[in-house]
Order: sequence, then structure tokens, then C-alpha cells
Amino acid sequence: MRPQYQNRLPNSTRQKLVTIAALLIWVIGGLNAQASVLQLPTNGDTIVGQYQQAELSATDTFVDIARLYNVGFNELIAANPNVDPWLPGEGTQVVIPSQYILPNVPWEGIVVNIAEMRLYYFPAKQDSQSPLVYTFPIGIGRENWETPLGNFKVVEKMENPIWTVPQSVLDEAKTDGRQMPAVVPPGPDNPLGEHALMLDAPGYLIHGTNKPLTIGRRVSHGCLRMYPEDVEQLIFRVPRGVPVRIIDNPVKVGRKNNVLYVEIHPPLKTVKNGDMELRTSAVAAIEDFAGNGLSHETWKRVFQVATQLSGVPVPVADLSKNSSKTHWILRVESSHNGADQAPLVERFKQMALPVLNSQCNPFQTCIDLGLFGSEKLRDATAEFIKYGFGLHSLNLIQNAKINDRDY
Repeated sequence: MRPQYQNRLPNSTRQKLVTIAALLIWVIGGLNAQASVLQLPTNGDTIVGQYQQAELSATDTFVDIARLYNVGFNELIAANPNVDPWLPGEGTQVVIPSQYILPNVPWEGIVVNIAEMRLYYFPAKQDSQSPLVYTFPIGIGRENWETPLGNFKVVEKMENPIWTVPQSVLDEAKTDGRQMPAVVPPGPDNPLGEHALMLDAPGYLIHGTNKPLTIGRRVSHGCLRMYPEDVEQLIFRVPRGVPVRIIDNPVKVGRKNNVLYVEIHPPLKTVKNGDMELRTSAVAAIEDFAGNGLSHETWKRVFQVATQLSGVPVPVADLSKNSSKTHWILRVESSHNGADQAPLVERFKQMALPVLNSQCNPFQTCIDLGLFGSEKLRDATAEFIKYGFGLHSLNLIQNAKINDRDY
């Protein structure tokens, strides 16, 4: 899209004052209560954030929850495949996919991974300050209007943009029987929202939107859309000239506390033998990150993650090389009558967790997960399910707790 603009965003005292005001609104808790600013690891880890659990009311939809927790619509669907996104139901528990493997590219400027529909901004580190990353969900180009890949930079920052509609978009509207003005002024009908960052790729922007429900989906004509409150946060932090790297990596590999994690998103393009191609990509990414020599059990878990496509980081191997012949399991205790047993087992399987035994006693009140070749991997998996599945919530499992024992 090749827009024209009402106002350029000045480098001035006014901008500084607006920046301070925006920061105060954000800190106090404006519309986006979960704006994602996270501390970058400095110990070699590559994972940030933490899963959350939300209990929905009768009127909640995934659109509401996505915006509240600053995640994308499709991210929520992938992490909660058995929940109706439009009618989840009173008391439904959902996983908030708010933990991320950082992209395996230099952590500088803006990095956009269209496969996960997420933007990362790595500001230049200031003296005496901890390094930070800001991350936001985005909407991307739909099929036949793909967002371009490559290296770009921000050349202009605008507020209250005027949209001069490209001829290709006008032609599409005419074909669909819709009338569209050639020029859209600032206001509630402007699809660019109130703020925009222009890239040096002609016609492409990172901008707000007047349709927030489209964030986390393939909906645009190639531009990158953000929640209005997110792009307002970004535009006052990003300097002109900042590099923008746009990649398409459905497979991400990372580490936390010397445990290997894999995060796999549904590929944007359907190809022949897609499942095999995705597994091949996963193998290549893992071997590039961690080398070869991983166990057969590790590869089984990786391929299960590639099948589930939940888009969340799943622990799959201990990288400390201290595994022994001893194995461990995790025992998850369910409610006394076992009513939550089957749904929980299904959710564990959806998240590529190794369900060893779903009937670990005659009353079906617990689930065994494993086998784990090391305590480190067992503990990482325990952390994963504690936070990702809310096992301390009485609404999910009565009197829930996690125990371990030698196997």
C-alpha cells in the first residue's frame, strides 16, 4: 500500500512529552494491560516470558482475551485447539501462549517472524540498563498479498495518516462488488489507524488498525497491522533508520536453563509432503542449534510437537549431557472422582507432553508423564505444565499437585 500522510511525527519536545504520557498510561494500566516488555536473558538462554492461564466468563471470546493478554487470535486457537474461540463457555480455562523462543537472528532493531505473526523490538542497550525486548502480535498479508521478506528499515514515522488507496486494491474492491474511496482521510474509517511506520520497501507499513479483531490473522494487503495501543507504544520508542528484518520461520529452537525447547507454528504455505518437510526443517534447526547425538526419545517428542503445531515452546531434551540410566516421571494428581482426567490427558497430548500412563491407579485419579532421562528435563516439564495448565487452579483440577518418584 502506498499511503500519503497528514502529519509526520516530529523529533521535538512535544514528542518527548507524548512519549512520557504514553509511558505513564502504559504503566498505570491502559487498555492493553499485558503489553509485553521483557528482560533479555544474558546467560545464553533464548527464551523469554511465561505461560499464563485464564478463566473465561460467559461473554468472553478469544478476540477479547487476545487483546487483553496481548497475544494474537490464531496464537490462542493453536494453543487451545479444543476450545470454541467464539463461544468458549463460562469457566473455561485457556492457555495464554505468552512464552517465546527469541528468533535465531541478531537481536537488534525490529524482527518480524510472519510464521508466528509476532514482532520483536530490541532497543539499543543503554549504559547501566538491562537489555530489553518488546514483543507484540501482528496481522500479516493474506494469501496472494504476502508480506515481503528481507531486510528493510524505518524511514518515516507518521500520525493520523491519509490512505491513498492503491489501484490494485481499488480493482479488487470493484471485482468484489464493493465501492471504495480513492482516498481515506484520518478517522475511524481509516484502516491504517492513528500511527504508522513507513518502511523503505515501497508501499509497506507497520501500522495500527481500526479492526483490532484482525490482529494475529492473515488479513492485510501485505502491511503489518498492530493493536492501536501497541503501535503507539512502538512508534515513540523506535528511531528512524532502525533496521527491520522480516523472516518466515515456523520452526524455532531455543534453550532455557540448559534444556532444549522447540516451538513450531503452522506453515503459512501448504506444500506437498508438508508434514515431512516440517520435520526436516525441525531436524535441521535443532542440529544447527544443538548439534546431533540427541536420543531417540527426544526426536519422538520433536516430531510430536511438529504434529501438534501448538506454537508454544515445549521442552524436549536436556543439553547438559548428565543423563543417566535412571529415569523419572511426573505424577499429576487429578480430582478425587477422576472427572477431569480425560480432558487433561487430551490437553497434555495436544501440547506434545509424554503421557506414560493415564490410569496410574484403579480410581483413575492421576496421570503419569515421562519417562524423562534427567531430572533437569523432568523439572522443565513440571514448570511447563504448572504455568501452562494452571494446575494450582481449583477450577481445573481439585487439590492439584505434582509429585515425582524414581521409575
